[in-house]
Amino acid sequence: MTARILLVLSALTWMACSESNPARDWKTEEPPVDMGSEEDDGSETDAGPEPDAGPEPDAPSEPVVLVTPLEPLTSDQLNCEVVTESVAPSGASVTYTYAWEVDGTDQAINVPAVAASRTEPGQSWTCKVTPVADGIEGPIGGASVQIVNRPPEAEAPVIEPAEPRTHAPLRCVPTTNSDPDGQEVSLQFAWTLDGAPTTHNTDEIPASLTSKGQEWRCIITPNDGIEDGEPQASAAVAIVNTPPEAPTLQVSPDPTTSSSDLVCDVATPATDADGDELSYTFEWRLGASVVPGATLGADQTERGQAWECVARANDGEADSPEATISTTIQNSPPSAAQVEILPPSSTTSVDLNCQLIAPANDADGDELTYTYRWLKNGSPTSYSEATLPASATAKGESWTCEVTPNDGTDHGPTASATRVIVNEAPGAPQASINPATARTADDLTCEVVTPATDADGDTLAYLFSWSVNGAPSGLTASTVPSSQTSKGEVWTCAVRANDGLLSGPATEVQTTILNTAPSAPTTAITPSSPNTTQDLSCDIVTAATDPDGDTLTYTYAWRRDGAPIANTGAILSASNTARGQIWECTATASDGSLSGPPATASATIQNSAPSTPQPAISPTAPRTTDNLVCSVQTASVDPDGDPITYEYSWLQDGVATANTTQVVSSASTTKAENWTCLVKASDGTATSGTGTQSLNILNTPPSAPTVAISPAQPASTDDLVCQITVPSTDADQDSITYTYAWWRNGQSTGYTAATVPASATSDAETWECRVTPFDGENAGPAGSSSVSATPPTSCLDLKNQSPTTPSGVYQIDPDGSGPINPFNAYCDMTTNGGGWSLGAVMRDTDRAHVNRSAVGMLTGPNQSFSAKLSDTQINAISATNTAQSVYRMDCDGVSDFLRYENGWDSQAREGTLMFTYRYSCDDYACVVANAWETPTSVVWGGADYGGGSYPLHDFLQYNGDNHNGCFRLHHASSGNGALWVR
Repeated sequence: MTARILLVLSALTWMACSESNPARDWKTEEPPVDMGSEEDDGSETDAGPEPDAGPEPDAPSEPVVLVTPLEPLTSDQLNCEVVTESVAPSGASVTYTYAWEVDGTDQAINVPAVAASRTEPGQSWTCKVTPVADGIEGPIGGASVQIVNRPPEAEAPVIEPAEPRTHAPLRCVPTTNSDPDGQEVSLQFAWTLDGAPTTHNTDEIPASLTSKGQEWRCIITPNDGIEDGEPQASAAVAIVNTPPEAPTLQVSPDPTTSSSDLVCDVATPATDADGDELSYTFEWRLGASVVPGATLGADQTERGQAWECVARANDGEADSPEATISTTIQNSPPSAAQVEILPPSSTTSVDLNCQLIAPANDADGDELTYTYRWLKNGSPTSYSEATLPASATAKGESWTCEVTPNDGTDHGPTASATRVIVNEAPGAPQASINPATARTADDLTCEVVTPATDADGDTLAYLFSWSVNGAPSGLTASTVPSSQTSKGEVWTCAVRANDGLLSGPATEVQTTILNTAPSAPTTAITPSSPNTTQDLSCDIVTAATDPDGDTLTYTYAWRRDGAPIANTGAILSASNTARGQIWECTATASDGSLSGPPATASATIQNSAPSTPQPAISPTAPRTTDNLVCSVQTASVDPDGDPITYEYSWLQDGVATANTTQVVSSASTTKAENWTCLVKASDGTATSGTGTQSLNILNTPPSAPTVAISPAQPASTDDLVCQITVPSTDADQDSITYTYAWWRNGQSTGYTAATVPASATSDAETWECRVTPFDGENAGPAGSSSVSATPPTSCLDLKNQSPTTPSGVYQIDPDGSGPINPFNAYCDMTTNGGGWSLGAVMRDTDRAHVNRSAVGMLTGPNQSFSAKLSDTQINAISATNTAQSVYRMDCDGVSDFLRYENGWDSQAREGTLMFTYRYSCDDYACVVANAWETPTSVVWGGADYGGGSYPLHDFLQYNGDNHNGCFRLHHASSGNGALWVR
């Protein structure tokens, strides 16, 4: 019972842990298992229900099945066990049918066990168990296992050969291998070289890939078709050294003799399969005697000996097989003798003797004999003795003696010597030098007077050599050209006869070179076309030559118009000449002993050109607004007294212009241009040199700007802004910048911006802004404007303080610290000089009903006549102009003027300044008089200030104080107008 529980628990554990167990859930395998099969009579049917159909109500439950062992080998029997029995609802007994599949294929096995022989590694076996109760089949229970493969096994392979050499193939030979499952085993091969993997995967490494020193290892991996077994590596084998092959030898010299060292050398080098660098050892063997080294000395050998040379190659580890070569010592021929033919200088009268200077030598010590042979001009003769008779020779023949030694066996090398048969020299000739009296202009000719004789009858030629004052000259012709001789020299000619081979004795003759007069020079008068300002120079153009090379001097003579004068110098002063004269100069060369022929030149005195004038340009520092005027500062002078005229021209920046006048208009100039005035003087025939004067057009500073300070009547809380109302202009069209400077009460403040902050100003200060223009080179004059923190007394006062103040409303204070408080007035700063204060305006007023209000405002019935200032304010403005007050009335766009005479009594000086104005429009006038403090007679002007021509425009005269008010003169209509005062 315990075993049964354990088996059920094992099955449940297997079902819960199927992912880690080789047995698999048979229901999840692909393709799906048909659970409807059953086995009635040993055959399999497909009568099962549809997959979505449930079991019949009375069918037994599905059993729980387990296949054991869970990890079966091919040696294990498979057992299909029901670990949880199927239960029939009816309580009937349950039986089971079995079916087995391999990898999804039915195996027609219907028993609970499968023999191990039926299994193979990797197969998946599934057991399906169908419960049956009362003939009703229940749902199939099943389980699967996979046959576990056991990897194959192999033993370490061996590499053959066990001690391989370079270029020997390597074979990997497996020993034994097996597979526990009886599977066929295949082998995979791999090789390592010096411990590193290679790409070779066969059982053999080609011989071409092996080299000495390599270490190879073979690795085999068995495979049973499913998995690899453990790899097995062979023991490492190393590629061992391969000894070199034997070389082939050669012996020199060939043949070998006892007179020469024997040298054994490699004819064909040994080869080494490992490519090792080879060295060689040599030894000589004669019987039991061994002489080490490649060279066998000649003193160790004798004729007839048979020597063997033995050599071995060595690659640093092993020797090659011996290489041998044999040689037999042959007879040594004697060496060459040294011979000479005597006498050294041979003629046809002397025998030639062939003598041994040094005999031949024989290494074998043999007795030597000599044979002689004579050759004439290279051809053998019959003469075979040591002496050649003189009778056999002739002049010019070349005789050679050949001597050959013999040791009884071999001849030695032939020695030879050669002599040429020489001729006898001819005798001396007789000679003379022509001309007998010679000068440096004469060629010297050496002539043979009596020919020389030659004992051999040869045709003779003559050889000349010249010496001067006893020293060789190097001249070898029969004639010496005159160019080689000099006065006073002694020339000697030596002449020898020559028969083609030898020259005879010399004959010498000599002569002395006498003095020669110089040649005529070539002369010219310079200047070639002189004028009266120039001295005449008698120039030697081509100097006279003196054949003797003597130092020459010249004498001069002058003629004027053919008549000689006393001047004997080379220079004739200009003071002696006059225009039109013809002057001749004669020059004669002398060598101190003789004079040569004279040479003459002539010249005619020409017109003299005037001197070069010196011009001047004004102004000296011109600007683009200036005309350039060129005048002659230093006048030209004409040596001939001819009248002079001047020619003008101009260069602009070095380029000629078309202007030929003295003036260059300012319109033609531009700043920075360079202008040059050129002036020439002319006497009507000749022109002077050019006088020049240059200057540069300078920069023109900009004009002063017009400046205004805003506000024109500042309060202590106002910033002061300096404005340029009319910019500066620049004649050069330069770009203009401005700098600002502020002055307070006449002192510089250091403010350089256009604005002074209100915080820097105080009441009663006067501030001036000065604006200076700058065009990049020069500053122009400054424009300035001033304002005062104290209000001006009137618009005219403000205009005078700041002429650029624009029209507008400004605060004025006519009486300063008086009882009238400062008030605002509109100021006209442009009309008729500006400085006008607006008193009143009218709009279509009925002038017949104009009255003054109690507060000084003049009003009409329709309230359209408005006084802008009170009588007191207007009177105060008038009082500021003690000389005269001027009133202007604008009426429908037309301005008229009135003049107010001095309001002060020149006698009593107690009158009060009165305000008087005229309102005139459409030929009507109204006069208003203000009250005054002290009644007095005041004369009012009776004429328009502007010179009006209408009598109705004239003022009436009023006296006393009873004329306060507005008096109508003529009134009939209405109009528009404004009253101004200043």
